[in-house]
Amino acid sequence: MQKPNLAILLSRFPHPHFKGDSLRAYYQIVDLSQHFNIYLHCLVKEIPTEESTAELKPFVQAMHNYQLETIDGILEVGLHFFNGLPNQVNMLTDEDIFWEMQDNLLTQNIDVVYCQLARMAKYALTINKPKVLDFQDAFSANYLRSIKNSNWYWKIIFGLEAKRMRKFENKLASKFNACTIISEADKNAIKNNSSIKVIPNGVDLWKYKKLETTTEFDICFAGNLAYDPNIKAVQFLATVLVPALQKQNIILKILVAGSSPTQQVLDWCKSSNITLQANVPDMTQVYNNTKIFIAPLFTGAGLQNKILEAMACETTCITTTIVNNSLGAKTNSEILIANNATEFITNIQMLLQNAEARKAITDKALYFVLQNYNWQNVNQKLISILLQAKNEAVK
Repeated sequence: MQKPNLAILLSRFPHPHFKGDSLRAYYQIVDLSQHFNIYLHCLVKEIPTEESTAELKPFVQAMHNYQLETIDGILEVGLHFFNGLPNQVNMLTDEDIFWEMQDNLLTQNIDVVYCQLARMAKYALTINKPKVLDFQDAFSANYLRSIKNSNWYWKIIFGLEAKRMRKFENKLASKFNACTIISEADKNAIKNNSSIKVIPNGVDLWKYKKLETTTEFDICFAGNLAYDPNIKAVQFLATVLVPALQKQNIILKILVAGSSPTQQVLDWCKSSNITLQANVPDMTQVYNNTKIFIAPLFTGAGLQNKILEAMACETTCITTTIVNNSLGAKTNSEILIANNATEFITNIQMLLQNAEARKAITDKALYFVLQNYNWQNVNQKLISILLQAKNEAVK
């Protein structure tokens, strides 16, 4: 039986996957390729390297990369500021790229379209084929949370973007045959959500696993260090948590790891005697090199892949309520919750003093990941949604 043709539309190339959306896209493509002939269409700032392209070649029939210059994106925002669409949608909209993509899609006899992220949706809306949109996160909710921890200028910018994005998300939910999103919390943030199905991220359980090694660090935080919620997490760690620990004469070995650290991140880590490891090729080593993984995230939306990866590596995790709302782990059993410096310190001290408690939590957390966040299992839901959209169109 011949596999149907699937077009996948992405706002960045899915390798290397330093960011959550590219990681999600990569592992979905790997499993989807067993059921579909995949035609990949990506907006890119730079043409992918041969190494990155080679990672995707076994899973796709064809790859099309459309280079969008940063200056062009900024001009598009300025030119279309008053069209009522979110800035991140306008920034990615390019008429020449739009028509080039449409021409390529016409030659590929596409049966169904899978578009990732609302900011990419304009490229899919006019395609006269069954369409599925992956919201991934409710970005309107993300902007609203960011307002609380921003200065007056960014409050205005984020407030306007949140309003426009909420309107756009609600509209999109009825324009696609089906929609997916990463968590129930994000689904509930979109008003018109009857067609939205929850498909979480997964964990590569062959890659992320417990290693027989000694742990060098007491606590660790990791992530994309150019992403605002993660930058704020490092700021909290360096300017709030470390001074609070020092007041209690608690000296810990602390690691911050991740891609693209900003100058602020570099300065905070240096001044607080935090070890920084930038652009780590294998995060498995990071998780296995620490006793406790913390995620002091107070803004942002969506499922935090780093928590799942740390759990798979059997590293005890402490995070905030907002993160666990998307994760769904049992508190004080599979994960510990802290929403301020005092609560983080209390939990950190308890875990460092009690290896048995750490082991009990990591055992339950590993089982939680195996049951709920296996890529093969969660991707089966997506495969069913795409095939249903295609089959309903045939009827």
